[in-house]
Amino acid sequence: MQKIIEVVFNCKVSSFTVTRIDRSKLYGSKKRIAVDVEGHECSTAALTRDGKYILPTGGMAILYLTDEGDVVERNQLQAIDPEGSNGDSEESSPNGAMELGPAVSADEVLEYTIINVYMLEPVSIPSELVAMLASGIIYCQVSSPVSHNAHQSFLLKNDLGYFLLLGRRTGFEYIGLDEADLSPLDNNDDGDDGLDFYMLGRQDNVPLDKTE
Repeated sequence: MQKIIEVVFNCKVSSFTVTRIDRSKLYGSKKRIAVDVEGHECSTAALTRDGKYILPTGGMAILYLTDEGDVVERNQLQAIDPEGSNGDSEESSPNGAMELGPAVSADEVLEYTIINVYMLEPVSIPSELVAMLASGIIYCQVSSPVSHNAHQSFLLKNDLGYFLLLGRRTGFEYIGLDEADLSPLDNNDDGDDGLDFYMLGRQDNVPLDKTE
């Protein structure tokens, strides 16, 4: 079953199915397969330190244990910060309703490092939002469960469809050529100690010029 998110715009709710986009979907992927001399695919196995036993695939597992030794399922794990408070997972995904905020420019989106990209397939969407997104407007979210650790969501549309971008503000301040320091380097540095690459490459301590 595909995940569905809801978007609230002008008190009207739109719904989309969500598909995360990764590099393999964009560029494809390759898998290297090891075979034996007869062309049969090999399977991986682990050898114990003493060399006595071979552990085939599935013979080992990673378990999460409590202080009492009880096994904890992975979906029961919860991140906490050093103070013991509930933390936010780095791997964020869209869940629940997202209220759209004001339109933003492409330059504002570039102030964020995009962490995840999701392709949205409309299930129901009002014509008003379709027209606004088709005109090239980008909307950010006002309140959403995805807004963890200064994460921000952006909704946009292009010729390929609807997309939801999840990013984190970079914190860098961009400057132009007018603000950059383009002054020439000062070659008259009084701190020159007279060393050069030839001196650094010598293997002895004999001076280059020996005077009596």
